[in-house]
Amino acid sequence: AAAAQHRARSTAGHFRLAIDRAFTLSGVGTVVTGTAHAGKVSRGDTPLISPPGFKARVRSLHVQDRPADSGQAGDRCALALSGDFEKADISRGMWVVAPELHHPLTRFHADLRVPANQPELEHWHAVHVHLAASDVTGRVALLDCEKVSPGGTALAEIILDREILALRGDRFILRDAGAMR
Repeated sequence: AAAAQHRARSTAGHFRLAIDRAFTLSGVGTVVTGTAHAGKVSRGDTPLISPPGFKARVRSLHVQDRPADSGQAGDRCALALSGDFEKADISRGMWVVAPELHHPLTRFHADLRVPANQPELEHWHAVHVHLAASDVTGRVALLDCEKVSPGGTALAEIILDREILALRGDRFILRDAGAMR
């Protein structure tokens, strides 16, 4: 596990929900489900779907499988959204966020720690990056060494094959390209 180092952005009070599922309900429209990581969302709010940047309006929501007027960090939420997008435009790993937090990126700095029971990690190693519900391939560019031994730490730049949303302090997991370790 590691913590993302990114522009100093405060997430306090700003809503972030990691999308793990999207579907269409007759008479309701597009619904996304996921866990709220920060902030609060209410009916009528106008968040963005990130990384594509789709503007949305929260038509209604369920929290912990019950109708609610709002949801907050730690809640399992289902948001009925309206906007200029279709269910097919939304996928697992995207985020519903306050507009202030929308800043997709394809690279970020991180402090890495290789668990003691894992093999060493080499510079430019191909990886899967798991952040919330996303799984993105990329590479690890070690910035202060050529290899990280088991139990060791290093400063690295994570270079991704597609855009994601990652904010300072986010924790993630790296797996090798074959998803074996």
